[in-house]
Amino acid sequence: MQKTLALLLIIILFATNAKSQDIYSSQDSTKSNTVVIPFAFYLKSFGLAGAVNIASRNFIQEQATSTLVGIVSTNGTKYLYWDSHNIQVPFIPRLFLSPNVNIASYGALDLYNGPNPKFPSETAGNNSSSKDNFYRIESQKQEIELLFKFLLPTGYGKKHIVNKIELEEGIPTKGISSLNKGWNPFTNGRTFVESSLFYQNQDIDFPFGEVNKKYAGYNIGLNCENIDFKDNPSKGVQFYYKFWNAIKISDKTIPWTMHEISISKYFSIPTDFFRQQVIAINAWSRNTDSWNDFHTEGTKKIYHRPSPATGANLGGRYRFRGFPEARFNDASALLYSMEYRIIPKWNPFKDWGLLKKINVNIDWIQFVAFMETGRVASKWDLKTLHSNMKHDYGLGFRLLANQMVIRVDAGISNEEPQIQMFIGHAF
Repeated sequence: MQKTLALLLIIILFATNAKSQDIYSSQDSTKSNTVVIPFAFYLKSFGLAGAVNIASRNFIQEQATSTLVGIVSTNGTKYLYWDSHNIQVPFIPRLFLSPNVNIASYGALDLYNGPNPKFPSETAGNNSSSKDNFYRIESQKQEIELLFKFLLPTGYGKKHIVNKIELEEGIPTKGISSLNKGWNPFTNGRTFVESSLFYQNQDIDFPFGEVNKKYAGYNIGLNCENIDFKDNPSKGVQFYYKFWNAIKISDKTIPWTMHEISISKYFSIPTDFFRQQVIAINAWSRNTDSWNDFHTEGTKKIYHRPSPATGANLGGRYRFRGFPEARFNDASALLYSMEYRIIPKWNPFKDWGLLKKINVNIDWIQFVAFMETGRVASKWDLKTLHSNMKHDYGLGFRLLANQMVIRVDAGISNEEPQIQMFIGHAF
């Protein structure tokens, strides 16, 4: 029981980064949706850590969420994160803002990038690279982002700017966020024009010296949601496209351009044995147009590429969960994913008094089986991206806590097994 509680408290840290633009109501909802949780945990990359998490839903507005997280660990990591999501702009009801700030000093990170004298004939992070071709580094990082979302007056979004969903033990019964009657975004679902302003500054301490990377720019794209329930879709389709452009605003910032596309499809399978049974599939890709562009500083070439964690990468919490974070990174990436999700009628957390005391309500638990296949490449070419592909598979456990999906996935590949914990489904 103590191990179960410790795991729950660890993953609640990540559970508050919610991005839903819906208002939820249920028979089990409480008036106060603010949670303050101090706790300790252990992760391989952090060591022993102490943390405090303050999370709030509808503190600013009914549909808005806000989070403050602080962490200090025995390996020297110090981490502070704040965000707010879906703040509706006064007098412009279709416009929403989501700012976030991330300040971190990492005592140890595994970076699959950079020239490694132990592997002189190999490029770290590419599709054929060795799993041992990485640096364990120290890093200091600051990130600021301001996301703008504008809901177009089309489809379901024409009359439902902020959608109100009624939940019965975590399953929507009224106000589902899509008509789900086809793929046409002009007549179905909700379509957003989204854009972000971002700034990143990272110092990386390699064995051969310190490297500084600064990026500033914007992204813009289209997000079409024709699904029944954003946080846990059981049917429908979601599509998004995003163009990234980091611009040179000083001698220190590195410019680059990148495209991203994703499409997800969800199939609800009728069942009397489970509360819900879903098959979810996703296709995702990124391509860095400026990968081979560069400028010179003295005799040194500065390539116009994003950081491995931002660019076309596979591995970690969302993509290729059987591999470490950004294990593969190159000019282009492609990934296909499939999940089988079941919500049983059994819920061992439903009446757990300790959770009630700390204002945590668990509506359901979910078991997941998943598989993924994909690869990175030096250019976006369908033939190349579909050859010599990597694979992984695994099992997941998820739960709906305070109307937020908390995820733990165990992935297996031809390298070391990985445990990934985060908020929301991988897609």
